[in-house]
Amino acid sequence: MLFEHSVHPVVVKSVQKGVLQHNGFTWEVLGPSFEYAEELSKKSKRFHFLFHDCLDGIAPEQHEMVIEDFFAVLTATGASMLSEIYEGGFKNLRVMIKQIEFLHPETREIVTELIWNLMLGRVKLEEKQGERTDIEKYQEN
Repeated sequence: MLFEHSVHPVVVKSVQKGVLQHNGFTWEVLGPSFEYAEELSKKSKRFHFLFHDCLDGIAPEQHEMVIEDFFAVLTATGASMLSEIYEGGFKNLRVMIKQIEFLHPETREIVTELIWNLMLGRVKLEEKQGERTDIEKYQEN
């Protein structure tokens, strides 16, 4: 979901949350087929928007490296969900800053921007606002 697709993705319901929902063993089944969601959750849409907002300024061939480095920074915290990263607060922030030092020089700036957006609560703030979010505006274009 992080990269653009030429076809509309199919969203399978999962009993897990966050990154863990990508494990096929957690997908919901009814009879011989999967249970499908009509669309991504609001949180997933916000996360998708956050990525694309930051990735817009770099060459498509660099996207994979940025995403690999971004997840290397996140997994260094030991968290499996974004909420766990938020709960870890400054401890997780220190771990992520240390991990950023080991990134590819060409991805360091964009990954740092993604991490700061997450840690400053950009995703959470948009969720709490009563007005239209940047994502809703983005989807109109």
